[in-house]
Amino acid sequence: MANTKTLLTCAGTCSCVLLILVLTACGKKNQPNPDPPTGGEKPVNLTTLVPQKLEQPQLQISLSYGKIAGQLISLAQSDGLSEKLAYNDQQRLKRYERYQKSELIYLVDYTWDDTGKVIRASQHLVELNGKSTTPLGYYDVELNAASNISSVKWYNLNDQLLKTVIYNYSESGTVNTVVNTSPDIKPTGYTYDDKNGLFKKVSSCQFLALENNLSLLRSEKSNVIRQTGASLPYTYNYTYNKEGYPVTITSFDEKGAQTSWKVTY
Repeated sequence: MANTKTLLTCAGTCSCVLLILVLTACGKKNQPNPDPPTGGEKPVNLTTLVPQKLEQPQLQISLSYGKIAGQLISLAQSDGLSEKLAYNDQQRLKRYERYQKSELIYLVDYTWDDTGKVIRASQHLVELNGKSTTPLGYYDVELNAASNISSVKWYNLNDQLLKTVIYNYSESGTVNTVVNTSPDIKPTGYTYDDKNGLFKKVSSCQFLALENNLSLLRSEKSNVIRQTGASLPYTYNYTYNKEGYPVTITSFDEKGAQTSWKVTY
């Protein structure tokens, strides 16, 4: 009788232990998995690091992009000026448009040759918000093997060559000199930092820079720290985020005039 009682007691104890183990396992199974540690910060997707906003105290510039990474489609300034870029089926630049307070005032149509290395850019003055256009001239852009601009030739409506600009590149792929064939214009030279260029991922900026005189619009691998030559010498200082892209930009000319920008990605 005692043995039977002992066996029943052991069986009861084992059943309880088994029940506890099953319940514990089920509880753990239903618990959500903890989030992986992030070090207090969200991971950065480097493919999205393109400038979204450039700011000065008196001027703000907002940039918008298409579905393809780095494909710039619009630039809007707080002073009412805006620019739009359209692309063809091969994702090559097709048209540039400039607006003043939503009214179309100027456009450029781009025609590519079969090699994709030579582009004819036809310029037009636009009046009456697109109802009247007047041809202004054109320029031919030639690209190198890396699809960077190697030369630009500017013509008037009579096909007369006005000027030629040659772009020379360093071994790293950045522009080190820009030579204007006009005899009275000195070459412009550039030196760079070793960080990621502001518009490194936005290749269309090299075409936009031909129409917009904002010096920041350079699709270079790195950032210019010194500019010499044709115009006033400029020096550029930067602060960077942890990915090595500029977040503040300050330029100084030889007279000490200072211009500063804040960059938002």
